[in-house]
Amino acid sequence: MVVSYRKRTCFRQIPDMFRQLDDYLGNASRPSLSQIILWHGCEESDEDMDIEAARLLTEKMPSRPPFAVQQLQGIPLMATLIHYCRTTSRCTASTELALWIERNGYRMIENEPRREICIPHEQTGDPEAYVAEVQIAVERA
Repeated sequence: MVVSYRKRTCFRQIPDMFRQLDDYLGNASRPSLSQIILWHGCEESDEDMDIEAARLLTEKMPSRPPFAVQQLQGIPLMATLIHYCRTTSRCTASTELALWIERNGYRMIENEPRREICIPHEQTGDPEAYVAEVQIAVERA
């Protein structure tokens, strides 16, 4: 179960989206350190992306717009790539994983958001540095 906040914005606004999400959570539920980003669609522009920021919940709570409590859909087969990234910088991990998918006899499942799970990279001292796993739903081509 996650609580999420979705909007069309620039990827550089992701840290602010998590601040708003954490402010909403307050003391209601202790959020996990990891951040989940759901990338809906494949936009051409970095300035107008459909992004959903989410945190795992330890207990159920009511949804209150613009925040939604939901269960992420189970995916039978995912291609994944672990990488280092900053949430405020453009990252090539999804593109690299998409190339691997294409070259290895798979195809991406339409209308399924890419998932990126980000865990703070404590050794850098940079609050925006993460070890991340990008996940793309796939099926055999």
